[in-house]
Amino acid sequence: ARVRAMADLRRSEERSRLVLRAAGAGVWFWKPDTDETVWDDRMLAIFGFRPGEQLRLESSLERIHPADRPQFEARLQEILRPGAGDEWNAEF
Repeated sequence: ARVRAMADLRRSEERSRLVLRAAGAGVWFWKPDTDETVWDDRMLAIFGFRPGEQLRLESSLERIHPADRPQFEARLQEILRPGAGDEWNAEF
């Protein structure tokens, strides 16, 4: 069962990579308790960061267009509320 689950996970991850590549999109994660962010290579390129660069939320916010920042920050506060879910899909 474990081998099958690992194979299913690999297939799922590959499908996700293909979808993101086709869409020209990327993925990032933020850990609010440590302010650590993890970005895939596409998101780093979109925001103009170098691979391996240590990123915090503030450095990310600085790269968002000022007109989009209030919407971004409002959604960020929204998703931090208990029960708000953990997915965010937005376009700026």
